[in-house]
Amino acid sequence: MGAAGRSSAMSFHPPTPSLPVGQPPQRGLPHRQDDHTHGGRIRRCLGQAVVEVREVKLTSIDTYRRDRCERSLPVAHVLSGTRVPVRLCPTWLSAVRLVYADCTGGAVGAALGEVSGLGVCWWFDADAVVFDFFTPGCSGVETIALSQCALQRGVTYKAFAYVEGLNSSYTDGQASQPVLVLVPVVSMRFKTEPFLAESVLTSRVAFKFTTEATDQGAAAVVAGNVWAMVVPELQAPQVTRWSLKSMMGSLAMGGPGCRIDGESMVGGTAVVSLTEVSAVLEDCQLRHGSTYELVVYVEDMDNRSDGTMVFTKIYTPPGVSNSFKYLPMIDGNVTGEEVTVQFAGANQMGKAWAVVVPASAVSSATASSVMSGTGALGGPDCMIAAMDVDDNVTQVDLENCSMAFSSDYAVLVYLADMGMHDDGEDYGNETHSK
Repeated sequence: MGAAGRSSAMSFHPPTPSLPVGQPPQRGLPHRQDDHTHGGRIRRCLGQAVVEVREVKLTSIDTYRRDRCERSLPVAHVLSGTRVPVRLCPTWLSAVRLVYADCTGGAVGAALGEVSGLGVCWWFDADAVVFDFFTPGCSGVETIALSQCALQRGVTYKAFAYVEGLNSSYTDGQASQPVLVLVPVVSMRFKTEPFLAESVLTSRVAFKFTTEATDQGAAAVVAGNVWAMVVPELQAPQVTRWSLKSMMGSLAMGGPGCRIDGESMVGGTAVVSLTEVSAVLEDCQLRHGSTYELVVYVEDMDNRSDGTMVFTKIYTPPGVSNSFKYLPMIDGNVTGEEVTVQFAGANQMGKAWAVVVPASAVSSATASSVMSGTGALGGPDCMIAAMDVDDNVTQVDLENCSMAFSSDYAVLVYLADMGMHDDGEDYGNETHSK
């Protein structure tokens, strides 16, 4: 610290007490003899030292003489403007040493006062009490980074710091008060939770979200991975961060396009904290008029399953997933064993089911009963199940149906989309066996 720095930092200028004119210093009190401590001159005297602290903090004030008669009086975090008395050793070789707690810089003013009738010591010169005790290059609070600590999430730890002088012969430093260190429960969380970016369709779910870091602080920019899928409302309680990552293929609705499986880039945007990400799930094959849960999970790049998972309820619009472009028609003659039916669906891609049932069962038939083959005649040759169809005319031959002679029956045909839900269209065409 240069002279200019000392002058600007010094804020304590006590008046210099004077002795009567022509009167020498009292016996035993050396006149203006200096003891050099860390570059600052400290006046010697008997009795008590009064130290006034300005703009810095101290950890201790040591009183000593050359044979170290007394050492280290702790002073915990002395604030600016505090006056601290310190007893000196009963010898003219006594001195005072000030030990700083941090690297904030500043000025310290000190004066030695008499307590035993031996007189008053000289005050320090103004420039003698501006100290530069610190490590070269130190210009602020020291920062210490500890790594590879293997801390557990959600646990609070206590951190300590200990400082002492360069003389390692004595353990005469000071330990700090404990600093509480709370390890965040999760590695990444949502600054903005997932929200729908557009109306939900049975085939498409679009949403946006923004993540936020935890370990490095909310303002840090940290990369992460994201998982997302759609599940039926009733199955949502079964989803955990572990099952989502390991069983996504069996839990998620729709095809591969309706899920995000641990991706760090979504829709051309990196999954980075404080950056909004837009995601679109397609080919979801959801049922019309139903409730689902959009599940989105984020964590950092360490893949420790310690992230944040959010459920967002979504609703699909009412409607039918597929319908008939041409209604089912009986083609040709019907026998006790065989019937042929033709039809065409409205979708370019869909699924079809067909069964033969007694005419009396038509009124109670449903999409689910046709799909499951409830009450169907014959064996597997007399029905079709989840057959791929398009919007062209499809002809189906049902064989080995075992229909009784001269009885009334019906061919029931049901169409749905690729989701194969019960939200499609069914139609019954009556027939008479011969």
